[in-house]
Amino acid sequence: MNVLKAIRWGLQGWEYGVSGRAIQNCFQKAPDSQIQYQEPVDTAVMDDIQASFSQLQLSTPIQDLMDIKAFLNPRGGQELEILPKVSAEEAIAAIQRLRLYEEQQVEGSPAFIREVERHERIIWRRKLDLQSQRDIGSYFSY
Repeated sequence: MNVLKAIRWGLQGWEYGVSGRAIQNCFQKAPDSQIQYQEPVDTAVMDDIQASFSQLQLSTPIQDLMDIKAFLNPRGGQELEILPKVSAEEAIAAIQRLRLYEEQQVEGSPAFIREVERHERIIWRRKLDLQSQRDIGSYFSY
């Protein structure tokens, strides 16, 4: 488990209307062996997250929210999943594959295909921007 995956799951649960009871059941069944969060955290950020949790508690049926410090520093010692950095080439290939999949569907969505193509252009632009941002030392041979 990593923070990115946890955030994605939370957003999906929110979007698909997962009940508060289902979320509570998942937390109760989760193993207690989690890794200790070691990275220093800015107290202002922690306070902001805690305030957001409190707002969430007021706006949803979920009432038994975990303290943010307990969330970031769970008990136990599970290994942290390190995600490899995705290169621009890998992202472009994945987008092209996704576009091909959608194009092959009987009820493929032209709007989705256009959105995927837009994201492909964004990634190409980022890749080209990174290539053009070179240190002045790279123009001189040593």
